[in-house]
Amino acid sequence: MLDKARTPHGTVDTVMRVHSLRPESMNGHVTLYRSVLHSDDNQLPFWFLEVIASYTSVLNDCSYSLTHHFMNVRNLLKDQPRSDRIFTALKAHRPEDAFSGQGTGPAALCGQADHGCGQDGEIGF
Repeated sequence: MLDKARTPHGTVDTVMRVHSLRPESMNGHVTLYRSVLHSDDNQLPFWFLEVIASYTSVLNDCSYSLTHHFMNVRNLLKDQPRSDRIFTALKAHRPEDAFSGQGTGPAALCGQADHGCGQDGEIGF
């Protein structure tokens, strides 16, 4: 089961090691995680999916998950000033500051806007 949970780098995240005590929960976690972030049906760029995961981590007050997901944002964007602006905006609960404005960006996709997920078209990259 640990082989299924390995990252592309060959490591096993701490959260997965904890699941090793209950392999059925690890399987559920891996299945859900991959279906959300690694689905071929995703139309959003992977870095932005990681921003959404990061903002969800902020909303859930989960520093472990935020650290993991935002490190991926930084690595994928390869733009330190931009990723710093995004991180600051997320931590301030104002993701629209890093994107095109109110109703765009991860806040809209996390259900913080008045409309459904992505129904307004522009995401504000």
